[in-house]
Amino acid sequence: MVSKKKFFFLPFLLLSTLVFAQTPFEKPEIFATSAILIEAQSGFVLYEKNADTIIAPASLTKLMTLHLAYQQLKAKKIKKTDLVPITSKAWALKLPRHTSRMFLEPGQRVSVLELMRGIAIVSGNDATIALAEYLEGSVKNFVAKMNEESKRLGLDSFYFEDTSGISPKNKITARQFAKFCQIYIQEHPQSLQELHSHTKMIYPLKENLNPLIKRRRNKILQHNNNTFLGRVKGVDGLKTGFISESGYNIALSASQNNMRVIAVILGVFNNSPKQGVRQRYANGKKLLSYAFDYHTVYKPTFPS
Repeated sequence: MVSKKKFFFLPFLLLSTLVFAQTPFEKPEIFATSAILIEAQSGFVLYEKNADTIIAPASLTKLMTLHLAYQQLKAKKIKKTDLVPITSKAWALKLPRHTSRMFLEPGQRVSVLELMRGIAIVSGNDATIALAEYLEGSVKNFVAKMNEESKRLGLDSFYFEDTSGISPKNKITARQFAKFCQIYIQEHPQSLQELHSHTKMIYPLKENLNPLIKRRRNKILQHNNNTFLGRVKGVDGLKTGFISESGYNIALSASQNNMRVIAVILGVFNNSPKQGVRQRYANGKKLLSYAFDYHTVYKPTFPS
């Protein structure tokens, strides 16, 4: 006998979107300080745990950096093909060795789009500095724009101290960051295929090298830390992060059966980096399974 799934309640109605939950289901147990799961079109909350707890975002901060870059692209203030000068402040060798880097150096020829990919795929802290300096003249000026944009969007829990997320003074909540991810995807849908769904990046390529420097520069292959890409159906973003003060964080975007969801998980703590990443993955897998196994979206037609 084939069992039929029964829809037992209608939690949300937004013009053309109905979100149904199916029975039976149990809410997942998430081992993290804070988490939230929303349906991306309506913003309806499917799951939450301590979603208003303020936590340092770590490299999730970089999504705001990318958001501001996309805004300037849309306003035609910059182009993706623009070549960005790399200053000594954005030189990878000047950054702490334990931080994520794209491996920029002065004299390289690198475009806006390449920097955006370096931020999204390999979480390059050097790339955020280079892009911030190009867009606003200095990191300080760019961080001020990040905080201004947070206020404009009504994200009152947000505060940014830098462009990359290294500082524990950066602040978000899971609820408001999920809202920000919803806005980010709605305003920049191209970012999913253009940036966030890439599993690896090779840099520098031959065309990036300074032609005046004759020494050879090895190409460096780096992989996206989003371990869901290519492993979990429908996942196409968005960003991972880690600093010791906030643990292992992730913002996930995934789409199955005409339903897109956003999951934000903050504060997965483990002394072992390998185990921390595994625990973050296990939490995310639970939330995505809960979303797609027990919920569906129906878009009704209305008589004209």
